[in-house]
Amino acid sequence: MVIEERDYTFDNIKAFLIASTVFAHLLKQSPTFTLNSPSGYIYFIIFSFIMEGFFLISGYFSGNTVKCRNTAVKNFLLPYIFFTLLVSGISMLICGRPRGDLIVTSFALWFMLAMFVFRVTVDLASKFKYILPAAFLLYFLAGCLPLDNTLAGARICHFFLFYIIGYKMKPRHFEKIRSINKAFTIALGAVLTAASVAIVSLRLFPMGMLYMRDSYESRGLTFPEGWLISLVILILFFGWFAVIVNLMPAGKTFFSDIGRKTITIYLLHIGVRYLFMYTPAAGPGGITSFLIALLTTIVILWLFSREPVYKAYNLLVDLMYKPIELLTCWKR
Repeated sequence: MVIEERDYTFDNIKAFLIASTVFAHLLKQSPTFTLNSPSGYIYFIIFSFIMEGFFLISGYFSGNTVKCRNTAVKNFLLPYIFFTLLVSGISMLICGRPRGDLIVTSFALWFMLAMFVFRVTVDLASKFKYILPAAFLLYFLAGCLPLDNTLAGARICHFFLFYIIGYKMKPRHFEKIRSINKAFTIALGAVLTAASVAIVSLRLFPMGMLYMRDSYESRGLTFPEGWLISLVILILFFGWFAVIVNLMPAGKTFFSDIGRKTITIYLLHIGVRYLFMYTPAAGPGGITSFLIALLTTIVILWLFSREPVYKAYNLLVDLMYKPIELLTCWKR
């Protein structure tokens, strides 16, 4: 019996995405951070693909829609509630006031709420013949609606497209991307980098558009301007995603295990981000803060991907879900 070797491509992609996320979050906490600087260019580039990439990969692995729906509360809603309350409590201790709540999402926790909504609805959405065109339409129209951070409404409407694209993708689509000539891929990366630097340097559109958390009007944009910028963001993501998928190694690497444990890294790095935000931990700025952010990212990736940490997180989730599980069994 021949056992197929595991394809570590997606583990490696997720490891790259989470490393980029942590680094970008810490990089921005430098007291001298500005968008029109090398750090700012890196930050802009990273935010051109990280969240879209996470949602696309998540959608790709949502083939079992019934399982996705049945585990959504345990895997996403309960952690969202727990860590929102925890972060709010930490904020009270550090700065004397809570930051964010369960209704107005804060920091990176909105991702958990969005994933809960996507996992709950993907079973129903998958039955709609024109779900992909509808998701594209929603992506562009969401900015026309009076949505904001309330229950991550704006972000859910925008990022739903990438989740559905991932859900619709097949292995052959990734194989086709990986078959693209490497020299062309590197050239594409150079073009995307130059385009990103130009967008930031010339201030062609508000950086906040990348966050997709509010309307075009709140950014001082007309609907046509908002649609055009949304299209540019879409092109940037697809370009960067093709580069990442094409250049990412398929075999096991030293960071493959990190890609299997992105959830603990994602949630636990928020505390370090708070530390950088409200203490001098980020450093004095400049190259020093850049190096501090880089080294801290490496430590976070190693520490929060350790097996004991991962097991402890899963145990916590199991304990939180136990009352619901018992209630469900009792009703049966």
